[in-house]
Amino acid sequence: MRRNCGHHDGLHHTSLEVISFIRSHLRDLSTLDMTAGVLVGSLAEQWHPTIEPLVKENFNAMYKGCDCTSCFGVVVRDCHGQVLGACTQLHRHVFSAFVAKALTFVWFVDFAYDLGLQRVVFNGDSLHVIRKLCSNTKDRSEISAIIREGKHSLLIEFTDLTITHYYGEQNTIAHLLASLGFRWAHDQFWVEEVPLEVESAVAANRWWVDPPISSLPFYGSSNQYPCIFYLLHP
Repeated sequence: MRRNCGHHDGLHHTSLEVISFIRSHLRDLSTLDMTAGVLVGSLAEQWHPTIEPLVKENFNAMYKGCDCTSCFGVVVRDCHGQVLGACTQLHRHVFSAFVAKALTFVWFVDFAYDLGLQRVVFNGDSLHVIRKLCSNTKDRSEISAIIREGKHSLLIEFTDLTITHYYGEQNTIAHLLASLGFRWAHDQFWVEEVPLEVESAVAANRWWVDPPISSLPFYGSSNQYPCIFYLLHP
């Protein structure tokens, strides 16, 4: 999507430059070699961080058919569960929830690139869109152009990536962000933090992964050796 910035900024190109760009773009698409396997989430699985140096990006989209608007929510966290960035973006004139889900993927890939991320695990709850992105077969659906755009971005922008499916219950933070985004008239961005309404959900995710342990142990006693008990805070 960034390659269209020249057009939107009013920059002019010669016909030879346009032809050269199109040929280069087609060559990139012809070299795509996406894996057809998709990792499907489990309802019993809790959110968990990645292994360093990978980061994890969760995304979600909500759609309002009454006025054809959608809102995207994205959160990026590191291997310790710390938030690196988050954002919401509101889109109008989106004519189906299916299109909204596909647009979300292309947009949040650009967001990861803008943050300078190169090794990313992408998590979303739209299994149908994820399968299309990971398929080698030519897509002929209404979102085929968006799928090709997403594949192209993945090819040229990341050195190590994985796309996995998460159920909505495992994608709570991105879902909350997308829901909140409808309240605001403009796109919102956060660096190393999230809005107040989402902080408790972030803390809950981190608790399951790394329960806080009291820095002061409680010492019991026995006949010969002291016993040490660490208190877990709920």
